[in-house]
Amino acid sequence: MESSTVELYYQIVTGVSDHLEIMAAAFCLCLLCRGFFQEKKQIWITSFIYCVMMLLQYHLPVYMGGMNARIVAGAISFLYMVWSDYAKEGRRNIPVKAYLTCIFFTVEDLSSLISVEIYMLTSYHMDMVLFSAIQPESPEIWKAYLGVYCLNCFIKGIVKLLIMILFVVLLNKAFADKRGRYEWKEIGIILLPSLSGFIAHLVRRAFDDLLTESQMDLYGPYARLEMLISFHYIITLVIILALVFLSQNLRKKREEEKNRSLLQKQMQNIQSHISEIEHIYTGIRGIRHDLNNHIHVIGTLLEQKRYQDAENYLETMQGIVDTFEFAVKTGNPVTDIIINEKQREAEQKGIDFRSDFHYVQEGGLNVFDISVILNNALENAFEASCRSKDAYVSLYSERKKNVYLITVKNSYDGQLLMGTDDLPESMKDDRELHGFGLKNIRAVAEKYFGTFAIEQKEKEVVLTIMLIVESIRDF
Repeated sequence: MESSTVELYYQIVTGVSDHLEIMAAAFCLCLLCRGFFQEKKQIWITSFIYCVMMLLQYHLPVYMGGMNARIVAGAISFLYMVWSDYAKEGRRNIPVKAYLTCIFFTVEDLSSLISVEIYMLTSYHMDMVLFSAIQPESPEIWKAYLGVYCLNCFIKGIVKLLIMILFVVLLNKAFADKRGRYEWKEIGIILLPSLSGFIAHLVRRAFDDLLTESQMDLYGPYARLEMLISFHYIITLVIILALVFLSQNLRKKREEEKNRSLLQKQMQNIQSHISEIEHIYTGIRGIRHDLNNHIHVIGTLLEQKRYQDAENYLETMQGIVDTFEFAVKTGNPVTDIIINEKQREAEQKGIDFRSDFHYVQEGGLNVFDISVILNNALENAFEASCRSKDAYVSLYSERKKNVYLITVKNSYDGQLLMGTDDLPESMKDDRELHGFGLKNIRAVAEKYFGTFAIEQKEKEVVLTIMLIVESIRDF
């Protein structure tokens, strides 16, 4: 058979193998991006852009090289990720998008290099076996070599795909806080091994050029160096995975510390509420103690027909009594103070606040737990409603047998963005200092074997907390 025909067969096998590898890489990019975007459509479009750019460059008349093609495709995919994140969510988290781009480039590049090393090793040994089994003069030997080439391409593609899927899935799992806000220095530390991997690739290319120019035997005395380079690729991927895992653990510990700090602050608020209650009750006891004196003074003024002085005295007493009176009564002094404080805050901020909250006296509820729910829920509701034209907040509670429901509704002109933990993301610039309120509410609900749900209906946000009031889990 003519050499041109045989060469055509090899080109077809190579082309099919390369196209399949490009599509497999795009699929792995999909896996890596899971959870980092608000909509799944953004993930598919990112992978599609990467795949199309790689295929376009593959068919260019000027050969760009695998690494250069991946750099160009990755850069364009990065630009789309930044743009789509800004267009969909109204904010930009460029460091995370840079992490996705660089990590994917590193994983694909090193996986490709490892698969090439395995391909060269298997092809060398298969050629040696084939050379010893078939006579070189045989007219059908080209079919055997073509079959071996197809098998080696298949092995190379499978090895690369398996390595990529393994590390992409592990990286995706290790990077727990996918929707968090990150600083460049935090992402930069994670990406340091990627730079090492890139340098290793450049060293590998220089080594290949040296072997080609000097016509050294790849499987002779330099085979050990070849193995060390391949081992370095694997170590680089493992180090990247370890750094991502450690950074996420540190981030989780920082979040727990902030959560504990917030809980401590809330406990101090509750203690201040209790102190205020004690002050009120002390005042009430004082009024009762002096009641006989007040009656005697009023009686004397009436006997002397000093009616105006008696009326003024009564007004003074009424003012004192009013300071110890709540406009909203809930059935518990602690929740009375919380709701009435929120009522005064709403009046100051111009929020229409309505409450139909009633504390359940029986059922084993801890007033501290309820205060955590009320403080966090109403604080979030007030903050969100202030961003709407017609600001309003309503609070409602209801008991149905052993189920105690607390519902908070508030106006909100924006759009809730749900994170990976099924909680709305904080829209504040210092997000890391916020967002713990709903987590604390969820913790209290789980303590009482309950749950909570938050949803948005047009321009209204509804938070519902369900508690089981007859059984409490001990921590």
